Amino acid sequence: PGARAIRSEQIRDGLSATIMVVERHNSQIPWYQPEDLRSEKMRFEVNGRGQEVASNHTGGAWLVMANGKTYFVREQLSPDYLQSLITIDGGERVPLSEIGGDR
Repeated sequence: PGARAIRSEQIRDGLSATIMVVERHNSQIPWYQPEDLRSEKMRFEVNGRGQEVASNHTGGAWLVMANGKTYFVREQLSPDYLQSLITIDGGERVPLSEIGGDR
C-alpha cells in the first residue's frame, strides 16, 4: 500500500495467499478508482462496520487474490485470518479452504 507499486516477486507470502482486491459496498469510491484500505482503521471483519471488506450480499463478500482467483468470503471468517491475507510478507501459512467458495 502507499505511493509505490509492489512487484509480484515482492509478495513473499505467495500470490495465491495475498488479497489484491476487495468488495467495498457503500464506500463512495467509484469501482474504477483503486484505493488502498487503511489497515490501521480496520477491524478485519467481513461486512462489519467501518473500513472493511463489505458487500450487499447476504453472508459474505467477494475478493480477488493476487493470482487472480476470486473467493466469496464468509462473514464468519476470523479477523486474524483476514488480516493474515492482506500482508505480502508476514510469513503466515493460511489454508485457503477457510476462505469460502472459490470461483
